[in-house]
Amino acid sequence: MQTRKYILLLLLFVSTGSIVNDALPARQPIRLGKGTINDLAYIAEGTQIAVATSKGVWIYDATTYQKIALLNNHEYAVTSIEISGDGNTVATGDADGTVLIWDANTMQHIMLVDNGVDPTSLGLNESGDIIAILNPVGGIGISEAKTGKTKVIYGFKNMPDKKQAPGESYTSLDLAPAGDILATGDVNSKTIVWDTFSADPIHELVGDNMPVSYVAFSSNGNRLASGYKDGSIRIWDPKAGKLIRILKGEMTAVNKIAFSPDDSIIAVGCADGTIHLWVVDTGAFFKVLTSHTKKITALAFSPDLRTMASGSLDGNLHIWDITSGKTQHTYHEHLGNFRMFDITRNGKTILAYSKGSVVSIWDTETGKTRKVHSDKELKGLLDCAIHPNGHTFAIGSTNNAVSIWNTETGKKVNIYEGHTTPVNKIVYSSDGKSIVSASRDGKIHIWNADTTELNRIIDTNLETIDSLIYSSDGKTIALESDDRDARLWNAATGELKYILRHERVVTSINMSADSKMVITATGSHVYLWDTATGELKKKLKLLGPYRSIATFTPNPNVIAVGDSFGFITLIDTTTGTGTELIGHKDGIMSVSIASTGNTIVSRSIDGVIILWDDNQ
Repeated sequence: MQTRKYILLLLLFVSTGSIVNDALPARQPIRLGKGTINDLAYIAEGTQIAVATSKGVWIYDATTYQKIALLNNHEYAVTSIEISGDGNTVATGDADGTVLIWDANTMQHIMLVDNGVDPTSLGLNESGDIIAILNPVGGIGISEAKTGKTKVIYGFKNMPDKKQAPGESYTSLDLAPAGDILATGDVNSKTIVWDTFSADPIHELVGDNMPVSYVAFSSNGNRLASGYKDGSIRIWDPKAGKLIRILKGEMTAVNKIAFSPDDSIIAVGCADGTIHLWVVDTGAFFKVLTSHTKKITALAFSPDLRTMASGSLDGNLHIWDITSGKTQHTYHEHLGNFRMFDITRNGKTILAYSKGSVVSIWDTETGKTRKVHSDKELKGLLDCAIHPNGHTFAIGSTNNAVSIWNTETGKKVNIYEGHTTPVNKIVYSSDGKSIVSASRDGKIHIWNADTTELNRIIDTNLETIDSLIYSSDGKTIALESDDRDARLWNAATGELKYILRHERVVTSINMSADSKMVITATGSHVYLWDTATGELKKKLKLLGPYRSIATFTPNPNVIAVGDSFGFITLIDTTTGTGTELIGHKDGIMSVSIASTGNTIVSRSIDGVIILWDDNQ
């Protein structure tokens, strides 16, 4: 957590007051979802499963299926996890470049490895002594896993003799069990086998002009598999540099590959959520596993070859029986990396859109998902909004349309196709009868949510509309663009009412529940405006400048301000007192507060959504 840059507010037009923690009751954060699954491994001789997620490392019991622990040693999303061949050492890497070494039997952190290479793939040798770390464009780092000492770093940025051609872009890495060689895949269809310590390429294995998406050694190191974007697999002899066979079937782009512990089976996880099992020695197709609905992000066999674990962007972690091909157990709610959200007026329901084109519906009383919807038409979503009573939601996307979906069934029930450019902002009216949508051509459409009949088009002549607000009384549309002004429009006539001038670029705009006040924020100030007259009523100076997000609470005298350090402060504008909500680790991107009740929802840059619950 960053050192707190404490916000001080100098209330102009109001007596200055210091911020103290007595303005509102303290709230405890509930983080929605368990985090997107990025990788996994069986540990503790196969009795446990360690899952690398955007929220940390989850440890599950592989036999009772109970949650054991969530390890939060990483400050950022854990992107990769690797276990040594002897099963005693685990390495985890995060999005900030930190690699941690763990005792696989106790999951106690024992070492930090920092060789300056941000990890996208990790490799451990059989004994867990050597760790290889891949950066997609910066190079490969080789370190001693037990001491953290860096032995060598190589790659085109570090090699003046250009052993690797400039412009190469890596996609995957794996280290052979013996630790003497490693393999990388790149976007130029090449699988390169390297001498681990001399940094010399030994073999350059070329496919059919398709990007290599994943590489994996067999457990004995005698075979190397390369997966491609066209859904094919090539199995090589890595020492001889020879192609053994090509596996082709009804597979989409390959995203993950795992060899079984005895090297008899290879599992291939694909972009469409299917997992294909093949016999390594003969290349014969074995079976396909089909419970996932989104891209496979993690695969691992149990040491006894009885089960296999798989993770997907659909939010599910499945445990499979290898013999029957059936799911033994599913861990749900592995959702994260939320891109956007909306909340119903009563604060009981949250709509969230996450990585993998998944829309989830959350119950704020329990913090649990009610529904999870994934559909190919949800891809390319630019904004979402939920009906005030929660029974439908609307999405705007790159196809220039706004589609309306049933919250319970996940079925599309209507579509508005009046826009001619991508729709990037949507909001329901307070009664749910109308929808206001804005497209990238700067035009705002007001239309009937039930019939999709167009009521009015407002041409703002703006190149971008970053925020769109529809007042609860239906009279005013407020927006901010990528400039120093905010604007208020008459919703009935389409006329521009007021331009709200600022000294710096506006970073957010919101409106009070009674429609009487508008709040705007810049990097250094928060402004309160009279909706009816456009008059500036109050100006609050922040100790900054930092990116700020500001909104009203149901109490018109209390506002919420989020900053670029991940803090949200509830401020009583009449007294200058405030309460901090501490829970995010990164800058605040949005804060929403229900019109009734005290439900607060916030999202930070790292994709985490927090529900602030008064009842805890």
